[in-house]
Amino acid sequence: KALLAGAFSSPLMSHGEVSYRAATKDRRLRERELGFTNKSQDAPLPVYKSFFDKNLSTLWKSPAKRAYLKSLGFIDDSGNIIDIIEKRRQFHIVEYEMSLAELMERSKKFDQDWEQHRAAVISRRAEVAEMDLQRIRARRDRWKMKREAASLTKDVHCPQGKQGQPGQPARLSHSTGSLPTSAA
Repeated sequence: KALLAGAFSSPLMSHGEVSYRAATKDRRLRERELGFTNKSQDAPLPVYKSFFDKNLSTLWKSPAKRAYLKSLGFIDDSGNIIDIIEKRRQFHIVEYEMSLAELMERSKKFDQDWEQHRAAVISRRAEVAEMDLQRIRARRDRWKMKREAASLTKDVHCPQGKQGQPGQPARLSHSTGSLPTSAA
């Protein structure tokens, strides 16, 4: 690579420049080449506007083409061609505002849907809580009825208890589960 770079570069060339042809042997031409400076500056190219090109004016006057351009929004209500390049900023702002409006609408719809969902969940939770309370009440009532039934069977009163005391509950026999017969 060094051999190739040396063959195509001039000793008078500054560091980093690359020449794709061999340096001239004529001293006068070499000095002239190295003394060349281009004083031009970068400038933007003019923007081509096809709608305003004089050579295309007959194309844009065609009724079919005008109808098509109107449907695309390139022709205003008065029939004049709109310069899209100049109106681009306004169109961008309008599109941005429209996207913000759509976003706000979607956000509002989402909020409404969320509130409806939240209300449905809260009402369903209230229903379930009420059902749980009803189950608990029913369970308590069953337990009370069982306790009362058990106490009625245990608290059978006889005129004279086991020891012969009136008002004392009689005790059930452990072996038979029945009341003892009183020996009179």
